[in-house]
Amino acid sequence: MKKIIIFACLVLLISSVALADPVRTTTWLSFKWDAVTENSDGKPCTDLGGYAIYKSRTDDEAIWKDLTGMDKACKIVAPEYTTTSFWCYEPGTWFFMFRAFDKTKNFGVKSDVLEVFVDITAPGCVTGAEVITPGDLNNDGDVDGDDLAIMAENLGK
Repeated sequence: MKKIIIFACLVLLISSVALADPVRTTTWLSFKWDAVTENSDGKPCTDLGGYAIYKSRTDDEAIWKDLTGMDKACKIVAPEYTTTSFWCYEPGTWFFMFRAFDKTKNFGVKSDVLEVFVDITAPGCVTGAEVITPGDLNNDGDVDGDDLAIMAENLGK
């Protein structure tokens, strides 16, 4: 009979974020977590295959229950890494969950769910840009003693 090893839950360093307001970010997402070093039975983990990251638009237990396996993951991370980054181009709220797996593709229990708000709204247009005379610190059109006084007053600040 084949022995099945189930990994302990990943302990995410940023898991407290899941209980607070969503993290606001741009389209580049970065995550880090604690490495899985032991199996769910407390014995050392010697055949860690890696980490699977799953994403969803809702934090629904029924969705997370069905998310296991390599094909449903949005990213697979090699076992020697505990950080990853990737692009998420769709704006709005996303939820992420992590699972460790062994070399025979046995998946551990789900991690805490992290909530992230992806903001791709760009700032408005810059207006009022103009060329000014270099050294004209008071913007009166002349470089003179008044500008030198401003420079001396601000020197070292």
